[in-house]
Amino acid sequence: MIVQVKISGIICDPSARRLPVDAIDIHLPREATVNDLLQRLNLSKPGEIVVAVNRKVQQPDTPLNNGDCVTILPVVEGG
Repeated sequence: MIVQVKISGIICDPSARRLPVDAIDIHLPREATVNDLLQRLNLSKPGEIVVAVNRKVQQPDTPLNNGDCVTILPVVEGG
């Protein structure tokens, strides 16, 4: 299956490589979850990112479907 991934803000992987900000298409197995996608992108950072699938915030075990739009956002703190 193919999901569209949008990265919002500056999110770096552990090797400090910047990920693309524009939308990219990622090929995943049919049974893939949000967590599988995050691992594929080397972004498994609990508490540091929020993932929305089709504009709804989802948990790591949420299954993905062909054509889903996934947005990855950095957690913002402050007040």
